[in-house]
Amino acid sequence: MKPGDPNRSNKSTHQQLVESLLDEVKRQRDWSFNWQARNALASIGTSAVPRLIEALKDEDGYVREVAANALGKIGDKKAIEPLVCAMRYRDGQVYQDGEDCEARTTAATALGEIGDRSVVGPLVQTLGDTLRNDGTLSGYIIKVLDSLGELQQAAPLLRESVESSLKDDATLAWHIIDALGKLRDSRVVPLLIKILDHADIDVHKSARSALVQIGQPAVPALIEVLLDKNIKWRASAANALKKIGDQRAFEPFINVLKDRSADEYVRWEAAQALGKSGSGETLELLVNTLADKQEPELVRRGAATGLGLSGDNRAYEPLIEALADAGTGLRWDLTQALGDLGDSRAVELLVSLLQDENWQVREKAAEALGKTGDERIIPVLFWVVENDSETIPAFSDRVKTAAAAAIDLIRKRQGPTG
Repeated sequence: MKPGDPNRSNKSTHQQLVESLLDEVKRQRDWSFNWQARNALASIGTSAVPRLIEALKDEDGYVREVAANALGKIGDKKAIEPLVCAMRYRDGQVYQDGEDCEARTTAATALGEIGDRSVVGPLVQTLGDTLRNDGTLSGYIIKVLDSLGELQQAAPLLRESVESSLKDDATLAWHIIDALGKLRDSRVVPLLIKILDHADIDVHKSARSALVQIGQPAVPALIEVLLDKNIKWRASAANALKKIGDQRAFEPFINVLKDRSADEYVRWEAAQALGKSGSGETLELLVNTLADKQEPELVRRGAATGLGLSGDNRAYEPLIEALADAGTGLRWDLTQALGDLGDSRAVELLVSLLQDENWQVREKAAEALGKTGDERIIPVLFWVVENDSETIPAFSDRVKTAAAAAIDLIRKRQGPTG
């Protein structure tokens, strides 16, 4: 390179800028500045890589975190080994905002951003070490392996550690259970069924979601739970079966809905699932459940939702009849059901429900009208956007937003004009 070469000058300028930014990161120790520094360093590109790799060894966690973030964005494979080291490094200092931990998790994320398959082995090896003592980093590594499509490489570790994580770290347990669901590993179904009884609601939900992802292999165990009146979380099993949609749950759902002694939340889920199944056999049962005023309102609401999901136009009249004296909650679900049913006869009634005293009913009416695709109601929906007045501040714009979305949906269905 010749003296006076502009490339040499640019390189020198970049080096000065990198040094200046890293010095300022160490001085300011401020999150908002760190974000700016990361982006600025990444925009410099490969000429910043050598100094950023060196910065991964800095005694200051803020500097290591910013350097790792920038290296991930640049994506240079030369940074892989240094990032692996940074992911495993602990400086032992006390930070007000846990920056030592942030530096490690950012290094793991950066390895995922680089995306080279050579990072999988070190990630799995590190996961094996950290599952016992660093739930935060373990959770990040699991997410990175998932983004790389390499969760299967960690499957044995995940299966072995899920029970211990339930005792020690609910957040880590959530990550592990979610990963096992994505792997569709049927071997963990009995354990996931057991975890449904966990006191932590997020862990409970993650187990249910994992069972849904596993799908058909989980159905027999879920049906067993659904039919066991001694289990308090039957409704969660019913919800999972509803989402899986396996026909083996059809008869059990019918039995549960007919059983008036069963928990109303379980019956609510069963009614929705039966409608979603699309079987004409259940129409009469759902219609009778909706019409029976001795039934708990929640069960009737489930029947209304099920009828809407059935797509059977024979459900139209029963839904209309139930609206006559329905309470607010049932009226809300009936309105949504009419939209789900998609019967054009409901348009006039749905327009009238835009004047309902309850904002949730008005919102559902607007959403339902959007599903009709009828462009003749666009002026009415415009009126709602301009004039709906909800007195509860937190919900003041909900109906207007729903009406605007309905207009957009109708226009999309109509296609381009002119």
